[in-house]
Order: sequence, then structure tokens, then C-alpha cells
Amino acid sequence: MSWKSGFLHASTIAKVVLPVILFAPKVFCSPGEEAFSLRPGVPVYLAAEEPEPLRRAVEDLRRDLEKRLGQSSPLITEAGNLGSGPAIVVLGPGAAEAGGRWRAEVTGLEAHRVSLRSNNGGAAWLVAEGADTRGAVYAVYTLSEEILGVPPMWVWTSWEAETVEAIHVPDGFARDFPSPRVRWRGWFPNDQDYLEPWKRRDPLHREWLAETMLRLKLNCWDTGSVIGPSLQGLTADATVAKRRGLAVMSTHTSPLGTRIDPGRWDTFWSGIRQTETPDLRAGGEENLLEYWRYVIDLVADSGLENIWTLTFRAHRDLPFWALYGDAPETDAERAALISRFVRLQKGLVEERVGKDAWMRVPLYNEMSDYAIAGLMDLPEGERMIWNFVSARRDHYPPIGMEETAIPPEQPLGLYYNIQFTSTGSHVVAGEGPWKLEDNFRFMENLQSRPLEFSIVNSGNTREFVLELSAHARMMWDDREYNSDRFLEEFCRMYFGERHAGEAADLMRDYFHAYWEQHPATRPGFERQFIFHDLRYGRAMRDLLRVLENGEQTEEPLGNWDFFWIDPAHSGAESTLQAILNGTRESGRAFIGVADRAGRLREELPERHRTFFTDGLLAPARFMAEINITLHALARAVEAEPDSAERRRRGGQAKTAYARARAALAETEHGPFEEWHPRPGQRDLFHLNNLEKRLRDLAERFKNQQR
Repeated sequence: MSWKSGFLHASTIAKVVLPVILFAPKVFCSPGEEAFSLRPGVPVYLAAEEPEPLRRAVEDLRRDLEKRLGQSSPLITEAGNLGSGPAIVVLGPGAAEAGGRWRAEVTGLEAHRVSLRSNNGGAAWLVAEGADTRGAVYAVYTLSEEILGVPPMWVWTSWEAETVEAIHVPDGFARDFPSPRVRWRGWFPNDQDYLEPWKRRDPLHREWLAETMLRLKLNCWDTGSVIGPSLQGLTADATVAKRRGLAVMSTHTSPLGTRIDPGRWDTFWSGIRQTETPDLRAGGEENLLEYWRYVIDLVADSGLENIWTLTFRAHRDLPFWALYGDAPETDAERAALISRFVRLQKGLVEERVGKDAWMRVPLYNEMSDYAIAGLMDLPEGERMIWNFVSARRDHYPPIGMEETAIPPEQPLGLYYNIQFTSTGSHVVAGEGPWKLEDNFRFMENLQSRPLEFSIVNSGNTREFVLELSAHARMMWDDREYNSDRFLEEFCRMYFGERHAGEAADLMRDYFHAYWEQHPATRPGFERQFIFHDLRYGRAMRDLLRVLENGEQTEEPLGNWDFFWIDPAHSGAESTLQAILNGTRESGRAFIGVADRAGRLREELPERHRTFFTDGLLAPARFMAEINITLHALARAVEAEPDSAERRRRGGQAKTAYARARAALAETEHGPFEEWHPRPGQRDLFHLNNLEKRLRDLAERFKNQQR
């Protein structure tokens, strides 16, 4: 397949096997320790009394062993049955006396170690151990990554194992991981049109999501709500998180575990309390407190490890005054009311759960504005996290945040959006790891102590493998982290040693090919504004509306706040001219990246090609083609109505958009066979609607020509 814009076709199944360390462990080599080789059927010891999260991690390890060695490994649960031959020994908090004799000195929260040890019979054991349950789980996945070569993102990169006869473990092998720098590290998988249908398609998919978090050494999952709409039990995500050993939390729309919306409110009063449903009012304090007491008790009784979210917002991601009819109208009054309810919620948690409970206040949207303006009265405490949030539609710290009064020892956190559902990268990656690092470095500079909490809105997950991996690495030890160095390591892991440097250069050029449509408002903050793919989708819809109405204008876009286009920054005098200039330059840059990526793909070993296509080549092709599409639509808007030029440009837009869809279709395979929305499904980019409108417009132009 060849096509006029100069892109190259790519479609091959890849297999990735390359054990590269993505963390920074200490390495110990002790004399006298005997090396051994993992061979088919090597037994795995885990004490029967170990907790469920560790048992599930060991089952994943046994699956990995079978894939790599071609034979299942027996699970030994009694120390007396282990024998004296080579084995893998996993030690968690449930290990009994025999296990205690095999332990090394591993201490500290989530600390873990994987090492080669001699048993009493003189043979070697590969021992994975943790100071606590999660530490032991991390040790298991460290063994899988570093010894078996299973990368943390194996699900999302279409990795397939290569079967071998044996895997040699070097003499004196030892990897020691002390406690992480950031106490809480997590994901908020928030997508509703790609990831959510995929999770519902197969129960295994939720398990894979939790497994990935733990392989990356994360420890908490923002499950949106912890309690479902029926107010009777945990959500499916929270259930999986619990059995996998991840702490959970609810998001900024779900105080203490679940939303307050008319449906849940009525369910609580009419169904659970069996009484008349009172009006939902901000002044109905006692009714709200009764609702929250019930939710807190339900979460606490579930046995979850929970970080309690204190907030006061409406459902559907709106401020509270959009739902509560008696809400005040001034910012000062609204901030005071939010502050009051946050403190009331804190009191309820301490009353029902205890004063040692972890809590966070997500300073999202209007709460961020109020905090920066000094209007919020935030509770303090060693387990009370002030959770700042990146800006609304772009990925940078809100202006004025550095001037917020923060006590020196107050625990801080950052909620960082890798994607937004209004303007952000959604269909393909757009930000890269550097911007993420800049945001977290900014947060670190607000205090002398490390961050306490870090969570990223991971969106679709599959599109953001690099950024998600970088976040996990940085949060374990930010002192050792550097985005450029990490990118090289990432490319070695997923594309091979020989081509890692060239792949890293291509990925860097890909991210810098985006159109920067507005100058920075934070001096020195690189790529503060870029034109993400959802902005292209919105702009296409706005320009199509102009064309469908037979109009002509230099200002075709609707809400400026969604686009943030500064014409002068793109050397233009109007929005339409800025679109033409920006898409021309960005399109050329993406075409260049796609051409080079296409050539490099043919040089890669077969096993590396699928993820290279999915993670770089197809996104570059997609971005090139939607630049061409939007450029053609802008040319059509510029042309006279009913002119041949307008018809010609409309046809170009339709053709380029079809190529953009083809690039995305190439990434659908295996468990991701139906990843992008089908007609009739929720579709934030409006992929199918745009295709129909472009097709209908071309047909209309064709009829006009007759």
C-alpha cells in the first residue's frame, strides 16, 4: 500500500523479549552463591498461608514460566515438600518458620529483594521476598521482568513469549529495592469509550489492568467510585483492586466513595432507608451526613485499603451549584461551603474509621481556583493530602499555584492528566514524559519533603504506554529519574538494543511535531500548549458546520476556550490562517516522522514490529492525516461557496480522513480487535460521525457539480 502523503504501510505481529531494568536497584554479588539455570518445570514455593494478592502474583509468575520454558511449574505450599533441588522461593508476610530461615534483611514499606541463594542441600534457590505483602508482590514481578524477560507493559505492547530451554541466572544475582520515595502512586483509568467497553468484554481484562499497575510498582487505583449505583457493594474495579492488593480511592466527583446524583440519592432514601426522598440541597446538611455515614461504613466493612476522598462537587464532573438549587452565588461563599463539607467529611471518617485513616482533598477545577485565591480552609495533618491538579485543558501547573500558602510538613500530591476528555490527547499520545516530569519537578519544588501522593489519569492506557511507564519509574525514585535516559531504556526494552537510539530519536521528534498554537504563559515551560487530537476533532466539526451551511468565515471555531489558538503565535492574523499555518508545519513534521518510522520498522526484528507500529508508526500516520484533513477543510472554508476549489478541498479532506482511520484500524488486533468505537457507541473524537459528515459533504458537492 502506498499513498500520496508519503506514509508507509505497517502490519506485522511482534514479539518482544528483552529483560531491561526499568528501576534503579542496588546489585549485590556475594562470593560462594551458586548460579543456576531456570529449566522447564522448576518448582515454585509459596506458603499456603500467604495472602491472596501474593498468591495471584505467583500464579502470574507460573503463567510466565510456562510461556518462557514451555512447561508448567508445580506450586509447593509446604516447606517440607520443597526438597533440596533448584527452586523459586517466594516469601511474603505469611511465610512460616521455615520461610523465616531463608529470609534476607529486607525492611521498609514495600521494600523487596530478588536474589540467588544457597539452600541447605547446596543447590541454588532464586528467592523473591518483600518486607510486606506489596513488597513481595513487587519482588515476584521483578523476577518475571529481569529473569524471564516479561516487560511490565506486556499486555499493552502485544508482547509474546519466546520459548527457550533454559534461562541462566548470573552468579551472585541480587536486586535490592528500598522503599519508594512517593508513598502513594497510582492510576485513574478514566476512559469511557475505548477502555471501559474493553474491560467489560472479558473479566480477564480488569485483572490485566491491575497486574500492569503492580508490575509497574504502583499501589493505588482510583476506581472512580468505590461503591456502585445500587449502594450495596463494591464496583467491579474496586473488587479486582482489593483481591490484587491495591489500595483504592474515589475520584473528585465521588466524595467518600460514591457520587451524589439524583438516582443514588433516591436509592438511598427510598430503597435503603425506606422513607420519602428529601430534596438534594446544600443546606440539607444532616441528610448529606447520613448518606455519607452509610457510604463510609459500607466501604470500611468491605475490608478495602482506602484513601478517603474529601470533596464537594456535583455528578457529571460539574461544580456543586449545578446540582444543588440552594447553592450560594459568590466565590467566597461557595469556597466556604466546600471547606465546611470537606471538614465535616474528615470528621465522619475519623469517627467511623479512625484518626489514622489516609485522606486526600483533590483541588480540582473550581477548588483549585479557590485554593490559589486563598478562599479554601483546608484541613491539615500528616495523613491529609492536599492533592493539586494540573490545569483544566492543558498539562501544566495552574498559574499562581506556587504562591499558595502551604505548611512545610503538609503532605502534597499531584493528580496529572495524561489525557483530557475535552481537548487532550485521546486517540494517540501527545504529551510525552518530559512534560510529566516538568509538572512533578514543579510540585517537588514547593516543599523540601518528597511528594506523598501521585496519580495520573491514564485514559485509554494503551495509547500512553510510554508516559505511564515514565510516571511509575519517576515516582519510585525521582532522584534517579531523567526523561531522556528513561526514553532510551524504554526503547531498549521494547524495540531492542541495536535500534533503541534511533527509535528514541523518532519518539522525541514525534512529540515535538505537534502544533504549538499558543505561547507559554509559564516562562520556560516547554510545550505548555499543543493542539491535541481532540482539538482537531472539535475543529473539524466546527469547520464542517461552516461548510454544511454554505458559509465563509475567517473565524470558524466555536468556544475559544477549547482551542486556545493565538493567531500571532502561528504567524497569522485570523484563526483560519493560524489553522492553515499550524497544520501545514505540523503535518510536514508528522509525515517526516512516519516516513522514517516506516523505514526503521522494516529493520526491526519481527518480534518488535507490532508495538512499534501501534506505539509510533500508526500514531504518526494518524496525526499526519488529520493535519491534512483539517488543512483541507480550512482551505475549503477559505474558498468561495459553490466553487470548484471548495469541492476539491472537501474531497481531499474525505480521502485524508479515510487514511487516518486506516492507520487506527491497523492497531486493532488480538485482544484489541475492537478497540476503537463502532457506530452507535460513545466516541469522544467523533470518529464515525466525522467520517459520515465528510462523506455526506463530498456527496453534496458532487451533486452540486451536476
